[in-house]
Amino acid sequence: METADARIEESAKEKYLHFEALAEIFTYIAIVGGFFFSFLPFQFTFDQRSLHISIAIIAGLSVAWFRLLPKKFSGETKNFVFALLTIFFIEVVVHFTRGSQSAVIFLFYVASITTAASMTMMKTVAVVVLATFFIGLEAFLGSADPSLGSKSISMGFLHTWGLLLTTSYGWLIFQEEKAAKGREEEAKMEKVEAVDQVKNEFVFIISNKLKEPIGFLQEYLKDLAQEAKNFKAEQNDILQKTQENSDRLASLVGDLSDLSRLESGKLNLEIKDVDLGQVIASTMSDFTFPAHEKNIKLIYEPPKNQLIVQADSGRLHEVIANLVDNAIKYSYPGKEVKVSLEKKEGMVVVEVQDQGFGIPQEAQKHLFEKFYRVDRGDRAEPKGTGLGLFITKQLVERQGGKIWFESEVDQGTSFKFTIKI
Repeated sequence: METADARIEESAKEKYLHFEALAEIFTYIAIVGGFFFSFLPFQFTFDQRSLHISIAIIAGLSVAWFRLLPKKFSGETKNFVFALLTIFFIEVVVHFTRGSQSAVIFLFYVASITTAASMTMMKTVAVVVLATFFIGLEAFLGSADPSLGSKSISMGFLHTWGLLLTTSYGWLIFQEEKAAKGREEEAKMEKVEAVDQVKNEFVFIISNKLKEPIGFLQEYLKDLAQEAKNFKAEQNDILQKTQENSDRLASLVGDLSDLSRLESGKLNLEIKDVDLGQVIASTMSDFTFPAHEKNIKLIYEPPKNQLIVQADSGRLHEVIANLVDNAIKYSYPGKEVKVSLEKKEGMVVVEVQDQGFGIPQEAQKHLFEKFYRVDRGDRAEPKGTGLGLFITKQLVERQGGKIWFESEVDQGTSFKFTIKI
């Protein structure tokens, strides 16, 4: 499930893309309208050829701006630059149609109010001030009489006053709408969090209730396996498959229990001095049989001296076990799985390296996501619950470390994580 920050970021991106789409429609309408209006029989004269050249340049730049620039550049800055360019191009049109007395002066209003709908107050003020400057400049340059009482100057003041009032009113409306949407989004997020809490509590209760009967089942199967020498081949096969599925079920329940604890904040870590070499050696011994079944050689050279780190011993064991288990699962038979240590800047880097399938490029960015399982086509069926690496990453980070990997298809994968000394 998405985090609150991710949802807010996505909402902001949608807002800017929506603004850009509306701006594109408005721009094309203004360009087409400006072209046809230039042929109307106005009572005043203007340089039609220069106006048409300006409109053609604006049309070309608009297509480049909206269609050729990648969408990844969309955002508040791009929209603000668009507003400034709009003001400039509107000024070109106004200049060729007799200054502040032109009918197209209303485009200044549209540019300013669309800015108010998307930008901060400071950027809105900047656009309004720029539009006001151009209106005043055109009023002054287009007036034979520069006195304050002249018709052109009076029209300039009137337009400026209208611009300020319209934009201020629009800005207040848009801010109120934004605040209302913010409150609505906050209420939705609270509801989602409440549902998540109920879900986590449910998963926690169910997974803990299942642990005991699954534990008994595994014990019964172990006792039964001791009598397997008296079984027929078919019965042994059924027993083996039952044990495998009971182990898989136990792993799933354990993962769900950890997941619910992590997401509900109930997972308590006991950080203390831990002998890292001893933890790794103990963990590696747990995988002797699975490695032997695939003819995989486990390689680990313990440090010569005791290496003490700050960690939760049980959870550190879980992290290493998860990585070694994956390495064995996805290695080619007859290959090696190697665990090594390296001291680096107050940390220890633990590396678990396999010689296996590797991780496809398209899957690498999703690898630590919850419930994600790598699809390797016909080469290997997805295994596990898709929670192992997600939980591993959470456990490493909550102990003050970080985890990453390097992988190449058919060459293998190397997982590395750090732990504080």
